[in-house]
Amino acid sequence: MTKLTNRIGVQLLGAALLGLSLGLPAAHAASGSYQGIIDADSGLGFIGQTMRVDFVYDETTSPSGVFGGTAFFDGFLTSMSVTIGASSWNWDPTAYSSISLTNDTVLVFVDGTEDRVSAYADTFNGPSLVAPPVQAEAYFFDFGLSDNLPNGGPDGLGAHETLPVTAPNPDLFRIDGNNENRMSFRFYTGDPEVGNQYAITAQNVALVPEPSAVLMMLAGLGMIGMVAGRRRARRP
Repeated sequence: MTKLTNRIGVQLLGAALLGLSLGLPAAHAASGSYQGIIDADSGLGFIGQTMRVDFVYDETTSPSGVFGGTAFFDGFLTSMSVTIGASSWNWDPTAYSSISLTNDTVLVFVDGTEDRVSAYADTFNGPSLVAPPVQAEAYFFDFGLSDNLPNGGPDGLGAHETLPVTAPNPDLFRIDGNNENRMSFRFYTGDPEVGNQYAITAQNVALVPEPSAVLMMLAGLGMIGMVAGRRRARRP
């Protein structure tokens, strides 16, 4: 039993050290990735391609306001990137970000919405998609999950006054069988009020397994394989 306990301890320590070497998010830095197929792009030629957003946020962020069943969190983001094909845009960490969580167990809506998540971030640095070049502050991203299933169905949010420690799973936010979960990467040229507006939108958003989780899983499987191999090698 002592040998087994020591072996498990060594494996856990190895996994922890691997996490440190890979630069995994530190405490109070939850992360996630979403992707969806682009179905509207203001004529930019991206329809049918995949939009992906990777983000890290501080799950200990306190709400800036709570009204009924909705809580608002300003400045929750730590980092975010939006990727379409070979192009990627990075959020400016000095810029604004916000997210709101709505839990229908507290405030019942007429339309039957059980849970909602709505996030926003502005000012991204990356390649310009039109001429003249677009300034960083002209880019912004918004994201929404909504659930119109009757109460008692899959619950996307367990609470609304604290941020979840893992990114919400879009599969738990469904609208009467039709998924209207969406994310949009938008920008404008010229004046934000009268200039040309562009919106690249993806519906049917899905959660992407985190690379860190995949690497940790592979590392764990590798450790199990090594232990099994040693056991076989010791057999007469």
